[in-house]
Amino acid sequence: PLTVTLLIGVGDFDASSLVGTVSIDSSTPVNVNVSSGADLLRAKSAAAQEFGLHGAQAATASKYGCIQLINPAASGVTVAVNSIIVSCNVAGIAASLHQYNTALANTSTQQGRNKLNGGADALAELNYEALSAFLSLTYISYKVVNGVYMPMQMIETSPLILGEGEGCLVACNSVNQFITADFEWSEY
Repeated sequence: PLTVTLLIGVGDFDASSLVGTVSIDSSTPVNVNVSSGADLLRAKSAAAQEFGLHGAQAATASKYGCIQLINPAASGVTVAVNSIIVSCNVAGIAASLHQYNTALANTSTQQGRNKLNGGADALAELNYEALSAFLSLTYISYKVVNGVYMPMQMIETSPLILGEGEGCLVACNSVNQFITADFEWSEY
């Protein structure tokens, strides 16, 4: 018999409702497996395709703290950034998320950690740097910090997709600010 897997979704990774009607017109017996987006995420974690990493850039006098997730050129994978949570050490300043495809120059680099205990590290890398000038880039997301170290979700609905050689960067929009960021992503 023919086996078909139907992934149910309405644009959200964790959607588990079927919209519309599915029918199969076949004289061949067909086995239909139905799974939700949440099932897909659990399967990716079990298959060692889910990663995460926390990054921090110390406050530096007269400089802007930045943290970047970059998918290196020729990595052979696409990165789907599912979550970025940012916090800064002062209330009332802004943090922003940008597309930035050039690896930060004076960085400390870390590989992402696999969510499957014992799984191989990610191909995507986290870079940190304090910059003398704020990068004038297009904003993907812009949030004002409501409280000291209050976490802010920078991606609200759907993942940010990074092809090979592409990256994203979070920054405090004021100098001399401590910034932290927690990134979660899939590589496929």
